[in-house]
Amino acid sequence: MKINSIYLRTMAVATSLATACNAGFLDVKPDRQVVVPESVADLLALMDNLNLMAFRSPHGLGVIGAGEYYITDLHYESFSAGTEYNFQKNAYTWEAVIYEGGEQNTDWNDGYKRVLQSNVAIDGLKKISPSKNEQRAWETAMGAALFHRAYAYYSLAQLYCAAYDPSTAALVLGLPLRVEADPTLKIKRANLADTYALICDDLERAADLLPDRATAIKTRPSKQAAYALFTRVMMQMGNYAKARDYALQCLGIGDELIDFNEIDRSVNEPFPRWGIGNVEVLLYDNGAALTMNSTNRTNMDTLLLKSYAPNDLRYETYFRIRSGRTVFKGGYDGVNDFNGLAMDEVYLNAAECLARENNLQQALHYLNRLLTTRHERGTFEPYESLDQEEVLALIIEERKKELVMRGTRWPDIKRLNKEDRFKTTLRRVVAGKEYLLEPNSPKWVWPIPLEAVSIGGYEQNPR
Repeated sequence: MKINSIYLRTMAVATSLATACNAGFLDVKPDRQVVVPESVADLLALMDNLNLMAFRSPHGLGVIGAGEYYITDLHYESFSAGTEYNFQKNAYTWEAVIYEGGEQNTDWNDGYKRVLQSNVAIDGLKKISPSKNEQRAWETAMGAALFHRAYAYYSLAQLYCAAYDPSTAALVLGLPLRVEADPTLKIKRANLADTYALICDDLERAADLLPDRATAIKTRPSKQAAYALFTRVMMQMGNYAKARDYALQCLGIGDELIDFNEIDRSVNEPFPRWGIGNVEVLLYDNGAALTMNSTNRTNMDTLLLKSYAPNDLRYETYFRIRSGRTVFKGGYDGVNDFNGLAMDEVYLNAAECLARENNLQQALHYLNRLLTTRHERGTFEPYESLDQEEVLALIIEERKKELVMRGTRWPDIKRLNKEDRFKTTLRRVVAGKEYLLEPNSPKWVWPIPLEAVSIGGYEQNPR
């Protein structure tokens, strides 16, 4: 990926802003001596900052807690000590206390860094009346900033807020909604309804401004990526009709899939880094490299591994043997966990929404088209079931197998736990002690880091 001079100049500004954010959880003002970018080109480069807008996506706690892998007692007991490690061990067994204080690398920090970065760009772009030659770049930059703010708030809401219920959303705590670049403003937690309303408003405005499809720079959002994210949002809100509409609009722009028969599944990195050249990647994003999720200690869940049929190419594509353990290869990032947006998820979103409307023929059309590319050529028999419950259960099972380790499993379980037929209890055993995470337990909402509560004055989540 070519990094231009504007990007390099902007990195110094981004680093200064991020450092200020890191020190006080968005309660310390950036150094006034820092020259904030003011041109359209510089503000667009700010949105292209890989360190803040594409790396360390706020999905870490969800990946740890979702039950897609386990670690042995030996690896658990040999885990490093210290605040940056203890919270990961606490999250692994869903403890009441997760953060001890002093942690720097948290999902809360990472998400609000992106919010701050986006707000700097939005505030700057509002002050610019672009020339005719700059109009397209201005729209791209503003669309990207609005998109990234929505994406950050959506990701944070999946970790630090309860599952969305339209009947109670106005009464339940949401997030502190920062919409200005000044991090010293004291912002209380909004309710969950207002949190999702801001996410939807930002996405709607972003979709109007962004180009239809992603460019070669996979970290730069597009209208198609905005529609893909909208499907996630609407599914979390339980509005499956709107989720269907956005999924179909996304697929209407482009619906290419990778045929797993045509990739080298034997190598450790079947997919290229950064999503470059991957026709399914709509937006590249990867998560923090947390020690708990490292292939140095993980074992993929045995029931998940057994769910793949012998002719299912995903098994060989996604997993490998390391030191006697079956570990995850890294997915669409090539090495690290991919937490971005991709076409296969949109296919499954469309299929689930259509199945919920009892439009089974169309639901199976999208499911079968996806699964044909995931099985050995000529061996997959398309599903033809006419039973709604069976089709819906099948699609949800395929979500687990297709989207493994992407950070989508945690929010999926949270929303599905609202339905008795799909309720899931997670279970782990450490040193002979059993730990359970029951459906709709308050522990599905992670606590806010202690410094944020103390300095920001935020109400803590009950555990």
